[in-house]
Amino acid sequence: KRRRLALNVQPSRIYLPELVEATSDPEAAFRLDLCEEELLQGQGGPARQAALHLEAGGCCELAGDADAAQEHYRQATQVAPASVPAHRRLRRALLSAGRVDDALAHLEVEIEHGSVQERFVYGRLKADLLVRAGRREAAHELLEELLARHPDDLRTQLALVEVSYALELGDKLAAQLDRAASHTDESWLAGALLVLRGRVLELAQQDAPAAQAFAAAAAVAVGANLRAPVWALARLGLRQGNVAEAQDMALGVAKAGSPELMAVAARRAALQLDAREESRAALAAIDRAEGAPARGTAAAEGSIVPGTLDGSRTP
Repeated sequence: KRRRLALNVQPSRIYLPELVEATSDPEAAFRLDLCEEELLQGQGGPARQAALHLEAGGCCELAGDADAAQEHYRQATQVAPASVPAHRRLRRALLSAGRVDDALAHLEVEIEHGSVQERFVYGRLKADLLVRAGRREAAHELLEELLARHPDDLRTQLALVEVSYALELGDKLAAQLDRAASHTDESWLAGALLVLRGRVLELAQQDAPAAQAFAAAAAVAVGANLRAPVWALARLGLRQGNVAEAQDMALGVAKAGSPELMAVAARRAALQLDAREESRAALAAIDRAEGAPARGTAAAEGSIVPGTLDGSRTP
């Protein structure tokens, strides 16, 4: 006679022989049979009953029946409400099913009954789930609380940077980027974070602190071959009217890259010089870029000395 596998599951859903065939694992099938027998007898206390449901749920997952596994895990949390493994298994199953809000409720139990270190790790996970659930403000608040207790944790700092960026908190984002950059030994990461800090400040029209951030990025990222901070400094120089200095800086970094980069640097300098009605200097800037495309090609793109295109200016 066929015996049904699990309690609290629709009787027609799972049969032991089908699971044996699905798993092709005699040992797992044997464990399933033992769990079924003991669950049917109803012996053992809550802890034992919860353990049996967890074992049966794991076997159901091996058989590919996620709903049955989830139901077993739910039964485990009901017979042993303080069981962290039971809530963890159910939380993972709910996340696999895309039920983030339901999973958060079980994560709260894990945080409540976990150790100090576990609470911190679970706290970061909770912040991630809050973001996935569209609750960025709550995630931001939680990450700030975690960082207050663990100020040197880089992963939490980077998570806070990500959430602050999503919330467009430019005033806080710049400070968070600076703090994260100071807590990593990786020059490429520190340089990238400082470049982002400079860009945030530049967008806020704070050119002086932005230039400081870009200069710091260029200093720490020397070994990482990052060109972004030098390009940014050149861009600020052009905006402030320091065309010659900015041009030398841009061409210097471009020579370490490719002819195309040199062409971009030359064209940007030429546009600035042309805006100041220094057409001859603009053309000279093009000539100084070794390997840059021919002057006619750049002019055809409308990238340099616009006034010379229609003959209104004579270089």
